[in-house]
Amino acid sequence: LPISEYAILDHLREGCQVIGFDRRYRYVNAAAARHGRTTPTELIGKKMTDLYPGVEATTMYALLERCLDQRLPAEFENEFSYANGARAWFTIKMDPVPEGVFILSIDISDRKHAEDSLQARVTRLEALRAIDRAIIATGDLTATLQNVLERVVASLHVDAADLLLYRPDRGTLDYVAGCGFRQAEAAQTVVPFGQGLTGRTAFDTQAVIIEDLSLHPEQPERGGWFADEGFVFYAAIPLITKGNPIGLFEVFHRTALTPSPDWIEFFH
Repeated sequence: LPISEYAILDHLREGCQVIGFDRRYRYVNAAAARHGRTTPTELIGKKMTDLYPGVEATTMYALLERCLDQRLPAEFENEFSYANGARAWFTIKMDPVPEGVFILSIDISDRKHAEDSLQARVTRLEALRAIDRAIIATGDLTATLQNVLERVVASLHVDAADLLLYRPDRGTLDYVAGCGFRQAEAAQTVVPFGQGLTGRTAFDTQAVIIEDLSLHPEQPERGGWFADEGFVFYAAIPLITKGNPIGLFEVFHRTALTPSPDWIEFFH
């Protein structure tokens, strides 16, 4: 088709585009531009390599080059990462045409997100089963707690976790087990019950999730090594039995983390 006649594809829900032999966009419909979070005007006449740095190292670009040079079609699933960290998935079909390569893109993000969510749930159920087996298998409390914490860190994709137990006779929360810490200070943690972020969380018996610790004050006795460890994210859940607080379960991450509802559910 002459490029002008591709206009019949302008209103399709599927993305349609034509890449010329000079590697420049010759036609882009609204859906294809929307997939890239841009506009047809911003794409026409530009090269993909100029608009998306690093794309030349991807499998998608290699298949585009093959289609242009060897006139071989291709069909595959492609993951696309946006500047804000969001991801999308598309089924891509490439076919040689006289003008270069015609590319059809179909958004399959909803299906892929559902598949990822299902796989995450399966993985977390397996982790819970493994934790159950670990608890049953040994009478060594220290070993059991260490095993549980290591599995939690792996399943929640965080960097560190610990368990603090409440000592009513001393009015403190004391470290009993942990993993993922770089410094010995973690194992020396003794926090006044009811004071500071940690102590108040245990006292209030309400879970806390803080995505940016730099915006939240912490008691001096922990603030120093929090910073030294490089923690950015913090979450804690009080441990309660018969209505009484008995401790606190904490997880930490050294980079930004925005937990999904599934993550929060599994954490609880």
